[in-house]
Amino acid sequence: MKKGLFAFVIGIVVLVGAAVGVGYILPAGHVATHVVHYAVSPDSVWSVITDFQSQPRWFSGVRSSIRVADRNGHPTYREDLDGFKAEMETAEWDPPRRLVRVVHSENAGFRGSWTWLLAPEGDGTRLTLIEQAEVDNPLFRVMVAMMDETAMIRTYADALGARLKVEPLAQ
Repeated sequence: MKKGLFAFVIGIVVLVGAAVGVGYILPAGHVATHVVHYAVSPDSVWSVITDFQSQPRWFSGVRSSIRVADRNGHPTYREDLDGFKAEMETAEWDPPRRLVRVVHSENAGFRGSWTWLLAPEGDGTRLTLIEQAEVDNPLFRVMVAMMDETAMIRTYADALGARLKVEPLAQ
């Protein structure tokens, strides 16, 4: 029995070691993009996406959003992002066309930004969401590589559509 337990522990150590090794080979960063169309005006979309304190009510990826002191002269909110605490700095604000929020996280092991690009299109708005992220921990890089990199922004786009009371149409 002791030999079996020892072999199991050694197997786990080798598996984790191999995953870390692969993680060091993988790129730290990724860029994910998702484009949708909403049958509402850019101003309507803008008013919802920039009401940061209300996001926890309609987007499950944000549990809380509290205004804190400015960072680099920009409005900043402390957010609980599905269990990860981060400060979200509103680095660019060009209503109703462009919004960029930079993620500042301590001890979360990732950093990056989200960009919202809004453009009038037909009877509504084309929204391009861009997530840029870097993951420091090589083990987490392996986990990210195994997941769909667009999952979070697609979930956000669907939740935004529900909040706007329209179906997002993928482009």
